Amino acid sequence: FYVGGREYFAALAAAFAEAKTSIYVAGWRVRPGVLLRRPPDVENAESLADALGAAARRGIEVRVLLYREVSESLQAKHRSAEHARALEALGVRVLRHPKHLSTGQLFWSHHEKVCVVDSKVAFLGGMDLCE
Repeated sequence: FYVGGREYFAALAAAFAEAKTSIYVAGWRVRPGVLLRRPPDVENAESLADALGAAARRGIEVRVLLYREVSESLQAKHRSAEHARALEALGVRVLRHPKHLSTGQLFWSHHEKVCVVDSKVAFLGGMDLCE
C-alpha cells in the first residue's frame, strides 16, 4: 500500500529490475522520462524508459497499453504518439487504442493505472506514470 509517489515509483523500479519474464503496463498517461528513482535516494536518477529499456534488453517481454488521446492539441503534454515511439525504440511493444473516429465513439477513455510483473506482482491505483 503506497501513499506517495516516492515510495510507489521506487517499488515499481525495483520490481521492474527483478522481473524474470514479463512486464505489462496499462496507463492513461505514460511519460518515458518520468523519474522512478532520483537523488538523494540513489546516486543516479532512473527514468521509466531506463527501467523498461533495461528489462527489454534482458529479454523480458515488456508491453505497454497506452491511451490514444482524442487530439494532442487539446492537451499537448499527452504526446502519446511521441511517447509510444520512444518506448518502441527501446524494445517495448506498445499498443495504442484505435483512433476514436474509426470506432464511432468520439469521447471515451480507459483510465487504468496497472503494472503487472511476472504475472505475480501487481501495482494498481491512481498514479499515472508521468510528471
